[in-house]
Order: sequence, then C-alpha cells, then structure tokens
Amino acid sequence: MADTNYTEFTLAKQPGFGLAPTADATKVRFTGESMKANKGFERSEEIRADRMVDDTALVSESATGGYGFEFHYGEPFLTVMENALFNPFDAVAEIVNSAADTEIEGVVTSSDTFTVASGGGAFVAGHLVQSTGFTDAANNIVFEVDSSTGTTVVTDGVATLVDEASPPKGAKLKTVGFVGESGDITASATGLASTALDFTTLGLKVGQWLKIGGSAVGSKFTTAALNTWVRIASISANAIVLDHRPTGWTTDAGGSKAIKVWFGDTLRVGTLMQYLTQEKVVTNQSTPQFHKYNDCVVNSLDFTVEAGTRVTGSVDFLGSSENVSAASFDATPNTADEGDIMNGVSDVARIMFNDSEITSGGYARRLSVSLRNNLREQMAIGSLGLVGIGAGDCDITVSMTTYYEDATYYDKFDGQSTFSTSFVMDKESDGVKSAFVHTLPKLKAESAENTSSARNQDAMLEISARALKDSLTATSYQIDAFNYFEE
Repeated sequence: MADTNYTEFTLAKQPGFGLAPTADATKVRFTGESMKANKGFERSEEIRADRMVDDTALVSESATGGYGFEFHYGEPFLTVMENALFNPFDAVAEIVNSAADTEIEGVVTSSDTFTVASGGGAFVAGHLVQSTGFTDAANNIVFEVDSSTGTTVVTDGVATLVDEASPPKGAKLKTVGFVGESGDITASATGLASTALDFTTLGLKVGQWLKIGGSAVGSKFTTAALNTWVRIASISANAIVLDHRPTGWTTDAGGSKAIKVWFGDTLRVGTLMQYLTQEKVVTNQSTPQFHKYNDCVVNSLDFTVEAGTRVTGSVDFLGSSENVSAASFDATPNTADEGDIMNGVSDVARIMFNDSEITSGGYARRLSVSLRNNLREQMAIGSLGLVGIGAGDCDITVSMTTYYEDATYYDKFDGQSTFSTSFVMDKESDGVKSAFVHTLPKLKAESAENTSSARNQDAMLEISARALKDSLTATSYQIDAFNYFEE
C-alpha cells in the first residue's frame, strides 16, 4: 500500500501563463496537502424510456488546493510569498551561479577577490556581503567590500580565501548589511549619522527595516538599547531618520567602533501575477504517478503566531489544469532550505503596536494574518482548462488576542483611528541567524470583543483589523527577509 509519509511535493517558477517552467523545481516542506484537479461534468438531459443516463461530458477543468506548513526561513517559502503578494523581493545586490562557473567565475586568494561575469559594481565599499554555496568552506563567509568593478568584488582581506577556479551551481554573493569605518557611524537623536559613509549609495529605501549592531563588542553601540530593530523613515547622504525606535533610544558617539547594520530583501504588495508549476507524487507506489498542476497562483495565505506553539499556516492555489504522467517534469529537484521551524516563544523577537513594543496595554497571546487575492477562473469556448486567471484585490486582515489590561487597543476600534503593527520572527540554524519582519503599516479595527465567558479566566480582548494602503511605504503589507544578521 502507498503511504502518505512518502509524498513528495515540489514547485517551480514559470515565465508566464501556459509556459513550461524555466527554473529548477524545489521540494516543499509541508504538513499536509490538498491539491487536486477539479473536473466539471454534465450529464445528458435526454428523456429515455428505459430510465437510464445515456452519457456525461467533461466541460471544465481547473486545479485547486494547497498545503499546510510550519514557518521556516528560506526556499521555496520565499517564492510562495512573492507569488502571494504579486511582486518579487526587492534585493539590493546579489549574484547567483545558474550553473558552475557562469555568473561567478572564481575566487582568487592573492587579491582577496571574487571574480564575476558582470554586476560586480552593485556591491559598493562598506557593504557586508554573505558568500554561500562555494566548494571550499573557507570561501563561505560574511565580509566587508573593500572595492569593486563590473567583474570583481574585493574583500577587506580579514578572512583568508582559498583559490576556487569553478564555483558550483548555486554559489552566491548577497548583500546583507553595511559597516562604517572606526568611529564613523553614530546614533543621533532621530536615527543614525555618518561622516564618511554615504547612506544613499547602499541601496536602502524608505520603510525598510534595519537591525543595528554586530555580535562583537567593536561592531555595536555601547548603549544596549540601540542594538535593535528599527525602520527607515528617510535617507540622506549622512543621516538615516528612523521610526519604531525603542524606549531608551539615545545618542551615542560610537567611540572607535566599526558599527555593523544589517538589512534584507523587501517584499510589498504589487500587481505582477506570477505562476508556479506544482507536482506531487507518492514515491512508494508500485507505479508512481506524478500529478502536475499548471499555472498556479496563491489565492489565500494564512498563518498564526501563538504563545506556546509552532508558527503554522496554510496556502491555497488556483491553477489552470492537471497533467498526470509516469515521470516528473524535474527528476532532480533542489532540496528545500533546512532552516529550523519557528515558534511563538523563542523566535518572536518583538511585536510592535504603532511605535511601542506590546507590553504596556496588554501582552499579545495570539496574532494571525490572512491574505486573500480573490482570484477568478477565466474560461473560453474550445478550451478545456482555464485560459487565464483573473486577479482581484489583495485583501489582508489581522486578528490579535491580547490581555485586556487597559484601553490601548479597544480605543482604536471605538475611535476608528488607524494604527500599525509589526513583528520580528528570527531563527538560528547551524550558527546562522535569519529573520522575517512583518509590517502592517496601516490598520483600521473592524471588530473588538472583550467577553467574560467563565470564571477563573484571564480577561482577554479579541480585535480584528483590515490592512490599508500606507502613504510612507505605498503598501498594505511588507515583509523584510533578513538572510543573515548578528546580535
């Protein structure tokens, strides 16, 4: 008998509707799946004296369903989030080998250099870059860029590289932050300041989140409250104005320290519909059948952060059709990133309500985000399966359960004033820390309930709010994905 434990689920990006995937497939980590073909049949309406049905006809087809997941950092979950928000992540500077010795051509130890085919100039002096996927472990490091050209990225020489003439497929250089020279970056009353480093050259943008401070004493501020998560409100050559600054923010001259600041890729709600090919197979069938679902788009995405348990969620798709065959469309899919599963206790670094951490006014016990793309099927005469998928509005709601200590949250519902919420989810896997920062920059509460249903219980407030477009970030939902940071 076939077993569910042998089910394998993969997905790959398509370049457009109706087109075969051009990217490699990646295995999906999931807790259960429900992908299926929807075939619509109509029976004959002929009247027969023998009371029997003469025929049925297949008149429509689509693919629906999805899977449950436990939140982790990495692929293919990043691709799913891009698909859900109709936008690619806005990455600052990165180069990835699509095959061995292509985009990244080599590592030269004598000159502390990564040689690339093109694009090296996007990495500027002061950038912190993470190199991964190289054959020699000594070349998988985080380094400061000393200089660059179109075809070279030169490190500061602190780490010793090893000559590598043909970096493998998947080798990557990715910007993960920036660093100032000794004493250059300081903390002002409103954010960060510099004398030499030009912040406008680093690829930063308004609304983006930063994590201040490295792991070493010489790379973070002496004032502990400054080494935290903050958001960019404005950028100029020698000043970054920050909002969501924590209680205790103050000025700090930085001393003789080389302050490190980390940032990630940013994802916001967009209008670019993207398509996925998905496939499932039960591998211990006597004759495995590969069910391929074409032109899949995320119709809904839900996840919940709750005290005392894992961060879980589900995603559902609408696709055009299903094909069943005896062979996979990609027989050698990439493995999913093996980041550890996040939980609602040790992996939630902070939850913010407006500019304040949620401690005063009521600790949060549960927070859920629900996204609906309101997709619709598009059919045409002469075509079995969908000829297109229509996009509706991106409707996002947030529900939160807090301890009902005072009027902080209920007043937002009662007075119909807008507010924001954001939360940081981070995880350390194999010594590398990664994080998501989720931001709902403008919310309006649509319900609030504080009932006392039984004795000997905590007084709780249930509040639900709808996400609206924010003027600063021009989005209703933003995800910052930090591939690497220190603390």
